[in-house]
Amino acid sequence: FKWYLRTDSGRRTLDRLKLGLPKFGEIYMGYAISKFARTLSMVLGSGVNLIQALGMSKGVLDNSILEEKLERVIERARSGSTVADGMRDTGFMPEVTLKMLTIGEQTASLPLMLGDVADFHDEEVAHKVELFTSLVEPALMVMMGLLIGTIVILLYVPIFQLVSSIQ
Repeated sequence: FKWYLRTDSGRRTLDRLKLGLPKFGEIYMGYAISKFARTLSMVLGSGVNLIQALGMSKGVLDNSILEEKLERVIERARSGSTVADGMRDTGFMPEVTLKMLTIGEQTASLPLMLGDVADFHDEEVAHKVELFTSLVEPALMVMMGLLIGTIVILLYVPIFQLVSSIQ
């Protein structure tokens, strides 16, 4: 299994699974967009042009599916399309984020808007994780109670059997 995950096919399968899991995929995608937007904001703020900054920021995605989508966005941007349009066509980011990027491109304040995008996704991820943990906590408590109850019963059954055999 470890060997398979090291191959390109295995990595793509795992990356597709990460993005496709219900609820977990949304959290993973939000986290990836947040990291990417924050990195792109810093790189653009340092004076690098947009195409190079996109290429430099690709490594923080750590997901081959998202990296391929970003590569298509870069190709679209090289051919004259806006980055937001390229991202919309490839499905790289959610619609709310695309609207924020479009405004950032139109007003020439893309680094600031990318910072806002990262903050937005950080808050969204934190909210989803908090909601998920609040739903999982009761289930974990029930499971722990059942486990402890089973252990207690398994410990006392031999004692009861021993006492009943003595009488």
